[in-house]
Amino acid sequence: MITVKTVAAAFLAAALVAVLAGALVLIVRDGEGQQGAEIFLPTATPMPDLKVYVSGAVRRPGVYTMRHGDRLSDALAASGGASEDAQMSCVNLAVRVRDEAHYHVPGAGEACVVGGGSTAQEARREGIDLNTASPGELETLPGIGPVKAKAIVDYREQAGGFGSVSQVMEVTGIGPATYESIRDLVYVEQQPG
Repeated sequence: MITVKTVAAAFLAAALVAVLAGALVLIVRDGEGQQGAEIFLPTATPMPDLKVYVSGAVRRPGVYTMRHGDRLSDALAASGGASEDAQMSCVNLAVRVRDEAHYHVPGAGEACVVGGGSTAQEARREGIDLNTASPGELETLPGIGPVKAKAIVDYREQAGGFGSVSQVMEVTGIGPATYESIRDLVYVEQQPG
């Protein structure tokens, strides 16, 4: 599964190669026969734009082009801002937008999922279910390599599944720091039982 993280890792690797290639020094002679060095430095490779869909109680619902690092507040501004009936307490404006994501601002009378930039169901489609994810899917999470991915799967099989996201801290090798880096990227859809 290609994720933003794998694309970012590929760009980072390409940038590293460009820096190493750009560090090559070429010996040149100026008009007086003096030798000097000319250093060619690489230019920054821009990250590709993100496309996000903003719907619901906004002035201009639609697909908007965002930059890496932009937050939902930026996407909301691009859509003309919230309409008068928007339930802004239901929207986490601080969340960073992700490519191909759908962010819905609920209007009056719509279900409100506090703290989310999208409905709970949409957020789950964007994350990884701890109870069904393959080791490969788990390895796309920050701080989760093959050993921790296997430990998560082993724990899940022995415990009969995860009852909550925080339960992942019971897995050997998953501490508070790792938990903090993955907790917004995972969910538990299928309750054990």
